[in-house]
Amino acid sequence: MSCPEILDPNVCLTPEVILFDWDGVLVDTKDLIQEAYLATFAALDQEPIEIDTVHQLPGTSLRDYFPQILGKKLKKQKKFFISMYTKNHISSLKSMPHAKDLLETIYAHKIPMAVVSNKEAIFCVRKQNT
Repeated sequence: MSCPEILDPNVCLTPEVILFDWDGVLVDTKDLIQEAYLATFAALDQEPIEIDTVHQLPGTSLRDYFPQILGKKLKKQKKFFISMYTKNHISSLKSMPHAKDLLETIYAHKIPMAVVSNKEAIFCVRKQNT
């Protein structure tokens, strides 16, 4: 079923609002996260956990995951990770396939939308303003 079909009131109930997650739904941040992650472990001079393992941890945020693997080094390395992520954020951000078409279709149907994310707001809003 395509997006216009789903939004057709003869096919489905019209939603009151549609909420989107940021990472992996609207934008592909996989490479950005991987780059910041590997740079952080290189700066720590510590062997990183396999990146595929990291990507298989759905919903695991920096605040949930890093304490488990960094222990006492957490504060310094969290700051480093965020600085690397921030440095490359705009240049590395890519839309997910069909995200623009989906958003435009929902907008045309005048259905309110919002982004819900465990990311700091600055990372979700900055791209919108560029």
